[in-house]
Amino acid sequence: PSYQVITEKIINPLGLKNTIASTLLPDQLTRSYYAETANEALTEVTHIDNNGIGGEGAIDGGMISTSSDVAQFLETLLTNKMLSPASMQQLQTFVDNDPDRLEPDLKYNKQYGLGLMKLDTNQGVALGHDGHVFGFGGKSYYFPKQKVTVCILLNTWSPKVVALLNAKETFNLLF
Repeated sequence: PSYQVITEKIINPLGLKNTIASTLLPDQLTRSYYAETANEALTEVTHIDNNGIGGEGAIDGGMISTSSDVAQFLETLLTNKMLSPASMQQLQTFVDNDPDRLEPDLKYNKQYGLGLMKLDTNQGVALGHDGHVFGFGGKSYYFPKQKVTVCILLNTWSPKVVALLNAKETFNLLF
């Protein structure tokens, strides 16, 4: 029961009050929107995302959270308060990304570790992860130099939104 382990080992100990790990949908979820092309109008796709939960073995779709809880989790993880030193060393062993395989807006994503991305921003190194599902997108990064965590969660996916979310300038604006 992976959701039970996540709840017992992460959600409850960290006091993440707005995070659930379950194949059961809550009564209400944020609506989600999607556009295939930059010129296309957004279409509501909530029903697709609500039915996209992968189940106990997949974990991906069954994690529902808020930006503040995600930021709290990431900061706790990256300030050495969750894992053993050996596990942290594995987590933060980075390899260089092939710049020819990166999307143009992600050229600043220099390295990838065990689930962590290492970005080179104007504010220095940022460690975290980003991604999307059909109608949602987001990113959460910890800036060790400033001891600041930034988390952006969106209830939409479109080429315009992804370009803005991935732009290095996005981090510059936040600071």
